[in-house]
Amino acid sequence: MKHWKVALGLIPAFLAVSGIAHSQTIALDIASGTPGTQNFGGSLGLDFDVVSAIEVSNLGFFDSNSNGIQGAGTTITVKLFDKNNTTTPLATQTFTQGSAGTLAPGSSFSFKSISTLVLLPGFNGRIVAYGFNGSDLEGNSGLGSPPAIQNTGGGLISFPLVSGVYGGYHDDGSQVYPNIRDTNTYLAGSFQFQAVRVVTPEPGALALLFGMSIPALGFGYRRLRRK
Repeated sequence: MKHWKVALGLIPAFLAVSGIAHSQTIALDIASGTPGTQNFGGSLGLDFDVVSAIEVSNLGFFDSNSNGIQGAGTTITVKLFDKNNTTTPLATQTFTQGSAGTLAPGSSFSFKSISTLVLLPGFNGRIVAYGFNGSDLEGNSGLGSPPAIQNTGGGLISFPLVSGVYGGYHDDGSQVYPNIRDTNTYLAGSFQFQAVRVVTPEPGALALLFGMSIPALGFGYRRLRRK
């Protein structure tokens, strides 16, 4: 059974969400076997905007050389944030040497599932990852890494430009929310998504729903009073 979480104002309970049969898209990707280029222990982030409703079902990390996590004590954490709420992530996943997730075919990103997260049009997100080290490098385009491949899923999401440039964010090394802007793109965190349909019932159906709920509430109140 799927567990749904809806972001951006929280869809009212009377709106239905249904999946659409599409293959999963890797938002930020790179070819299998790509090596990392940087040992940075802080957090790294890249932004995305939702154009049409999507469901996110997996978070992933950049697996340098596609050979799993090499450091025995390494824990790489990936978080997905709403940029309007940088305190609490909407989803989190961790990866270790003994639980490094599943490498996507042809990719250098390894993924684990999360409770399905629905993101609505207008959502502004940041995918964040930290925990990389000398044994498990991340990629930095400023140090020779190829830039992350941006996949929009056929226009479901977009990647915003700042002054005409798509760049990333880093922190001061303390593994907090990255908010220091730069012009590099990072091979660090990513996510898998697909289209989702959000259905609003017809007005008549909503009236019927609310009309039925009022007598039900009254009946419950009378029963409580009789006890």
